[in-house]
Amino acid sequence: MPPKLKGEAYTKLPLCGNCLVSKKNNHTESFNGKQITLMLERTKETMVWVDGNFLGTNNHLSVPHEYDLSANLTPGEHVLTIMVNNGLVSMNSLATIPFKLRISHALSDNIQTNWNGIIGDIYLEAAPAVRIGQINIYPDCHNNEAKVKLDIFCDSAHTGSAAIDWRRFVEQLKNPQD
Repeated sequence: MPPKLKGEAYTKLPLCGNCLVSKKNNHTESFNGKQITLMLERTKETMVWVDGNFLGTNNHLSVPHEYDLSANLTPGEHVLTIMVNNGLVSMNSLATIPFKLRISHALSDNIQTNWNGIIGDIYLEAAPAVRIGQINIYPDCHNNEAKVKLDIFCDSAHTGSAAIDWRRFVEQLKNPQD
């Protein structure tokens, strides 16, 4: 651990290195045909396994870590394992991390406390196999138009088509009391 500068926070027993957590889960038939996502909010680098099968790694600090567990969670008992790296070693090298981030509470004890483990929400999200991921609307007021970008997620087992009629939506915007 590097020496502390004058005025820095002090941690008597710093927690650094890997933290490994495993939990048995029982998944029911209600998960069949759904997109199952493990959501980890505000964490350092994570690695995830289901029943010993490595699913991936994520080292983003500014967004939740999301892992697709759909192919690995059949009905029955499974072991979910998460490893969090509470050190800087996995971040390639300290030189690649901007200085202001290196001294933030996410990575060091300099300001308050180091993020150790997962400090935000941890949950499994079950979504329909066919779902809307994101909608972006770009209005063009001068031409009375809007460009709409719609991301639809669909498993390969599902096929179909969709038609969108925006006239009703526009009418409701013009007459909100109807």
